[in-house]
Amino acid sequence: MGCGQNFTFTAGYKLRSAVVTWSPPRAVDNVDGVVNVTKLSGPEQGDIIEDEVDATYQATDSSGNPTDVCSIIMTVNSKCFI
Repeated sequence: MGCGQNFTFTAGYKLRSAVVTWSPPRAVDNVDGVVNVTKLSGPEQGDIIEDEVDATYQATDSSGNPTDVCSIIMTVNSKCFI
């Protein structure tokens, strides 16, 4: 399983947070095909975050074999405060 890219969001003017949405990773097993991916930690889709957070995922095949844990890093860039 590959987590793929990290995501950057821009906060609104004079804000430090943003609503986050992203594409969760997918995993394919050579026997089972597409397998279940579980989010272990991190924000939910549509949550409001500040600064930088990560969402961690792990996949498991039908035999119970887990993948390595991978993380997607989400960063919120704030616009300047004047």
